[in-house]
Amino acid sequence: MKQMLSKYCKILKQNKRDFTIIILISLFVLLLYSGVVQQGLCQFKEILIIGAKNISNHIDSVMTAITFILAIFIGFGAWRKKWEESLPKKLTVHFKYEDRYVLTCYKTYLLGESDIRSWGQSVGRQMCDKSADLSFYPFIEQKNKISDDNEYKIYEVTFFLKEDIGEHLDGGKYKFWYDNEIKTSFVNKTVSCKKEIKKPFSEYIDVIEDVQTFLKKYNKENNTTLTEEDINYL
Repeated sequence: MKQMLSKYCKILKQNKRDFTIIILISLFVLLLYSGVVQQGLCQFKEILIIGAKNISNHIDSVMTAITFILAIFIGFGAWRKKWEESLPKKLTVHFKYEDRYVLTCYKTYLLGESDIRSWGQSVGRQMCDKSADLSFYPFIEQKNKISDDNEYKIYEVTFFLKEDIGEHLDGGKYKFWYDNEIKTSFVNKTVSCKKEIKKPFSEYIDVIEDVQTFLKKYNKENNTTLTEEDINYL
């Protein structure tokens, strides 16, 4: 007897899920035959009928409310789109060769969204010496957002180069332009780096002019070993 009970316990343990399902189905069948489930289904049906009648009695009010809410959403969407289009625009341009960045221009002024590709390529040529011939693949990465102060719509575009242009970067591997505000200067501030860069300096704009803080933060987050000798501020 003890061996038989042990055997059944072992079977139950190995097929716990199946036995649970069988027990639940059995309980449902018993309740169905006892009339409990049938009574519950009838009550549920009556609730649905009453609810349907109430909805039909107030259908005009419900439809009016839905229409009003939709009109608000559509109007808000149209207003926001018009507001975004009216904002001054800025463009951050990246140029990558293989998996590394070689050029970045941070938040230059942009006339319109349709000018992103042509203006971005023009900026890239300006950042290199005159002998550079930038050759691009026929695809780009692009995204946009509203600035934190809601003053600008900022676009960000990445071009992918077919050839390395390191020889046109004044002896460096990466060049970063920033401070493109007309009110401060007509000359871009420049940071040049002698080592290859996998993450653009534009993501560290808040500390870029404090070289020690910048290097500490950049190296920590990117597992790199940049030193002050690798960075040149122009």
